[in-house]
Amino acid sequence: MNEPAKKILLIEDNPGDSFLFQDQLRGAPDSFDVVVCRSLTEGLTHSAGERFHVVFLDLSLPESAGLETVRKARAGFYDLPIIVLTGLEDEQLGLESLRAGAQDYLIKGKTSAETISRAARYAIERQRILSDLQEARNHLEEKIQLRTAELDATVKSLQVEIQQRRQAEYEVNIRAGQLRALASELTLTEQRERRRLAQLLHDHLQQLLVAVNLRVSMLGMTAGGQVKQATSEIGKLLDESISATRFLTAELSPSVLHDLGLAAGLEWLARWMAEKHGIQVNLTAVKDIPAPAEDVKVLLFESVRELLFNAVKHANVSSVSVNLGQVEGNALRITVSDAGTGFDPASLKLAGQIGGGFGLFSIRERLDLIGGNLEIDSAPGKGSRFILTAPSVREPADGKDTRR
Repeated sequence: MNEPAKKILLIEDNPGDSFLFQDQLRGAPDSFDVVVCRSLTEGLTHSAGERFHVVFLDLSLPESAGLETVRKARAGFYDLPIIVLTGLEDEQLGLESLRAGAQDYLIKGKTSAETISRAARYAIERQRILSDLQEARNHLEEKIQLRTAELDATVKSLQVEIQQRRQAEYEVNIRAGQLRALASELTLTEQRERRRLAQLLHDHLQQLLVAVNLRVSMLGMTAGGQVKQATSEIGKLLDESISATRFLTAELSPSVLHDLGLAAGLEWLARWMAEKHGIQVNLTAVKDIPAPAEDVKVLLFESVRELLFNAVKHANVSSVSVNLGQVEGNALRITVSDAGTGFDPASLKLAGQIGGGFGLFSIRERLDLIGGNLEIDSAPGKGSRFILTAPSVREPADGKDTRR
């Protein structure tokens, strides 16, 4: 099936050259329909109402000449290929015409059906390629603009998210600082209450018991028979009560811990565990360790006491080792270990101990709140080892030293 004829717009003011051009095309291998206009203005007007495939343009026209003709034509026929016709064998002019927007140039008098047909065909194809490239470029620019807009929106969204995360982190840090302060205050409040109760036992109850015991002793000196025997028995009971209150006073708040420090407090605890529970505590302590803040000291002491209680109740051992040392910086580390029955830490439901007093869960949570940690190393039949670490000086959010 033959292709439809290509439409040529010939802008030529010389009738002889126009006739020669059309005459040569009659023998061309391709089919062309030629429309002739004698000026650039006429050609532009004609192309507005009719579709053409290629424009052949004479450089010398009534209203313009030379490269100015090419520039005007390029501006008017923005989507059509332009082939320049010139009667001058000027290679430089031809090259400048190409730079001005023409697809090709032909020299009048040296053309043939084949050269005109080939030039038209190549110009149309090059223009199609250029149009496709321009369309692809436009499409690419649209995609780039769209993608850029999407990226801008993503960047803005990420910036908002980053700001929100920073705000959340800030609030979390504030909350963590508040929790640390509350944990410290809880430990100190518990200790103050222990000391208050110990003081109450020492200054009031013990004094009352001592006074009663004195009166009973005096009564026994003057009485005889059954009364004297009864006062003796009452005196023994009072002595036991006084001893129990003294023991309870020391247990609630050992003064040595507050007066002499953590190492001395642990030494007292070792003796107390041996006296009350019959378990030997082998204590080793590094000399000249930094003195911890008051809340840290109390927390570590109570934690070790709880671990020793657990050994008495569950480990089935007669001795426990406690080592007090220092790690990197000023952090303190206490290791409590035994060779008892052991357990599987993975199966330990720490959360269930929340209501069980100062248990493992409470130890771990409170140490974590002050920047410390509790590590548990144990296995059934292989004993247990607990490693407590805590900063000796804890820096709160306001940067003030919490040592008291």
